[in-house]
Amino acid sequence: GWKWKTRPEVDDYAGNKTAVPSGAAETESVAIDAYRLAGAHDIDRKFIDFSSPEFWKAYYEAMTESTAKKSDVKVRGLVAAAATRVHLLDAAMPDGIPAALAMVVKGIVKVMDTLEVLPDHALVTTDYWEPILYTKEQDVLAYLDAAMGFKEGTLAKRQFKLIPVPVGSLTVDLVTDFVGKVMVGCHDAVTVHELGGGAPIRVEAPNIALGGVDSGVFYYGAVNVHSADGLVIYDAPTEA
Repeated sequence: GWKWKTRPEVDDYAGNKTAVPSGAAETESVAIDAYRLAGAHDIDRKFIDFSSPEFWKAYYEAMTESTAKKSDVKVRGLVAAAATRVHLLDAAMPDGIPAALAMVVKGIVKVMDTLEVLPDHALVTTDYWEPILYTKEQDVLAYLDAAMGFKEGTLAKRQFKLIPVPVGSLTVDLVTDFVGKVMVGCHDAVTVHELGGGAPIRVEAPNIALGGVDSGVFYYGAVNVHSADGLVIYDAPTEA
């Protein structure tokens, strides 16, 4: 892949045939190690000798679903590992507000202060997501709208998404006691590359000596994180 070494920018322009601001614009290559997923099974050739299209359809659907789930886990882990990490203390959290919502706001503020860009999503582990579900909808929207400077109802119009993820899926470093709970991000901060448009490659080979057929799938994916500043991950608040 590639990334900007020096990003192109505009600047003030006097007009009237004066020189247009012109700065450097330079890229550099980025080496990305692809992750690989695969699975194969030795299947009785009776499913070929006695035509069984419904079996093969179900088999490859199951393998494709498994690939998609495992790939999502891989991508989430690689993105979380590259994100900017912030450790919080209980004293820094507002009273009466679910911790996840406070983290979301802090993440939005941090990205805005650094990049002057409004994030578009937040991943929240289910243990921090659950308290949000017990909070009145109008209270959640009122808090987020006020904290983000939105007018009522604009949260949805801006398509900011709160996405629940399994507990532990945002934890990237247990050695430093960093237990990720909320990751705020901009989708433009990451590009995910998939060979074959996301579908796993299907392979079949006869196993004549054992009267079977070896069937399986292979998948390749890679994650290119363009901006760690566009991804902010917060851990569980702890006592100071």
